[in-house]
Amino acid sequence: MAKMSKKVKSLILAAIILVVLGGVLTLLLLLPNDSDTADGSSVDTTSSDTSIVLIDKEQKNVKNINIKTEKESYDIASVGDEKWEIAALKGFDQLDTMYTSVTTAAADISATKILLEKQENLAEYGLEKPATVVTVTYTDGTVFKMSLGSETPDGSGRYMTVEGKDPIYIYDSYSASSFEKKAYDYLDTTILNLGTENTSSTSSSATSSGEAAEEVIIERFEIQRKGLDKPLIFQKLENSTDDSSGISLGTYQITSPLSVTADDEKLGTNLTGFLTLSGSSVEVLKPSAAEKKARGFNDPTAVIKVKYDGKDYTLRIGNAITCEADEDPDSLESGHTHTITGYNVMLDGKDLIYSVSSYSLPWLTMEAKDYMSVFVVIPNIVDVKTVTVTIGSNKYVFNLSVIKDEDDNDVIVPKYNGTTLTEDYFKSYYQVLLGITQAGLNTKKVSGSPVMTLQYEYHDSSRKTDKLEYYDNGAGAIIIRLNGEANFTARYSTVKKAMEDTLLIIQNKKVDPN
Repeated sequence: MAKMSKKVKSLILAAIILVVLGGVLTLLLLLPNDSDTADGSSVDTTSSDTSIVLIDKEQKNVKNINIKTEKESYDIASVGDEKWEIAALKGFDQLDTMYTSVTTAAADISATKILLEKQENLAEYGLEKPATVVTVTYTDGTVFKMSLGSETPDGSGRYMTVEGKDPIYIYDSYSASSFEKKAYDYLDTTILNLGTENTSSTSSSATSSGEAAEEVIIERFEIQRKGLDKPLIFQKLENSTDDSSGISLGTYQITSPLSVTADDEKLGTNLTGFLTLSGSSVEVLKPSAAEKKARGFNDPTAVIKVKYDGKDYTLRIGNAITCEADEDPDSLESGHTHTITGYNVMLDGKDLIYSVSSYSLPWLTMEAKDYMSVFVVIPNIVDVKTVTVTIGSNKYVFNLSVIKDEDDNDVIVPKYNGTTLTEDYFKSYYQVLLGITQAGLNTKKVSGSPVMTLQYEYHDSSRKTDKLEYYDNGAGAIIIRLNGEANFTARYSTVKKAMEDTLLIIQNKKVDPN
């Protein structure tokens, strides 16, 4: 007999191994699953599952959904034309998307698997006292009732029982979440939605067509707050641009607790954010006087008063809302501190109390010093009728008028002692005057006589004169007193340059604005 080669032996051995393995696999497939109990009451949790259809209807067939939790019970009822509503919320803005979600879920209910064929140990699955009981009534009279218990260990499902059926099912968490909303979750949490084309304090935006959108400017913004001796008030400047002088005038004047121009860049959207304010949730619908008092509205943390587009709005911020104590039952032992999750907020004219995050309420911490411009006042040159500069015993009066050129542009005509000065020379000098900027807040009292006084009178006779007096503080700096209030300091060098350039401009000589 011919001797088999090593290669042939190896091939035969491999074939035998394949046959043996195939037989073992066939045997395993024919044997019952070891995880099944004798009565077939459980299913292998690692096997592939097929959805178990419990209800298969169309959304329009959902007539009523009753949702009952430990804290409330409410009905979502059909009000015709495939629309649904919670009766208690009638008259308030509600979220159609929420109703679409819950009624879609109610029309098609399927379990992901059967955990137990027979209900037992319900407390173990949170089903003895279920967190949520849902009863759905359909237009054909069918009634479906399910109870939702605890979450599965992997968080992907909820244990569920169905009235009239024996098993304990697993229902996917995403679908279950549609039935676990509070009634108030169906309310629109938008508090204000004004001027949405542009919410920047200072810059215009572009529309989808490429055209510049109208700039959103609040006319007046007042913050009353515990801890503030005087309210913080921002007032829109009448003219916020001055192309002729080359200086950005800003948008707002801080008028209280001191008078100074606001810095647009520092302000950002801290004012205009008011116009698109939303809460994270609705806390109380139609609150009683007692509920308002309990939430801090008798002595509010802050009151915000805003005038926009000719209308007045008042926002009241009550007590802070902290995390619930039952979120950490061992709070004392664990050292848990209740963090602020939001504030109770009401808008006059809306009978709702919202929870609004601290992030959306910058007015709780705003201070005037953080939003001041370096410019104490910035009068637009076209608005100014007379500039009077007093240095020592000498008074210099500059009279300004405005004419139009052939292109309808403003032309400034400055005069001193009846002599017309060169427009560009005077504009440079005007920039020097405006360039006496504040360098900080003053804490000293003024004494003696000012080294220089600057006074602006306006073409608009209803506008009050602005008077700036500059005092030597004895420490190499200047105290600025604006309209009787000595709130700021300035660098001596800027005042010195203004005094020197005054002697140049009265001779109609060129002034270096830098």
